[in-house]
Amino acid sequence: QVPTNILLAIAEQEGGKPGIWVKNKNGTYDVGPMQFNTHYLKDLARFGITPDDVAVKGCYSYDLAAWRLRGHLLHD
Repeated sequence: QVPTNILLAIAEQEGGKPGIWVKNKNGTYDVGPMQFNTHYLKDLARFGITPDDVAVKGCYSYDLAAWRLRGHLLHD
């Protein structure tokens, strides 16, 4: 339910790459192609999703980023 062009624009802005981990000033990391913040991965751990899952090449990190963005749009 997140338009593809919006998701791709976010990916371009984030500038992530598969396998990349960027440390933030607050001690969290931005991980993988979509630079998914490890703070949000705590929510996903209960579903068995790990940081390594979002760090890899492929569509999975985009799907998770769309899920997170949709959550922000609906609840924030």
